[in-house]
Amino acid sequence: MTEHEQSNGGASDDNVQESAITPQMQVAQRHYNPVEDSDLTTTLVYALAEARDIDPTELKHPPLYEVVDVAGIEQALFKSHSHEQAEKAMGSVEFTYEEFRVTVSSDGWVQVYATSQS
Repeated sequence: MTEHEQSNGGASDDNVQESAITPQMQVAQRHYNPVEDSDLTTTLVYALAEARDIDPTELKHPPLYEVVDVAGIEQALFKSHSHEQAEKAMGSVEFTYEEFRVTVSSDGWVQVYATSQS
């Protein structure tokens, strides 16, 4: 048993699952303004279409509503506070859509990351 394993009660670092750490690259970003923009769904569709390099009308499978509750995100991040409180509020929601990780932040930024799949 190595000295490191003894200090960890016999556990080796080899047991750590490295697949939990996935390299990610931002492939799209859009800004959502709850006061001016029509809805968060449109912003998400355009961001995901940009990430796939397709027309937004081609983003059909799977339907976004089967993957995430967009109305819930909109309510939690943008409509649950007054405008003044919303500017000071901080938070984000992340979800996976196919090969992408999507982050929606309370400041309105929607960021799409490509994840490498092993």
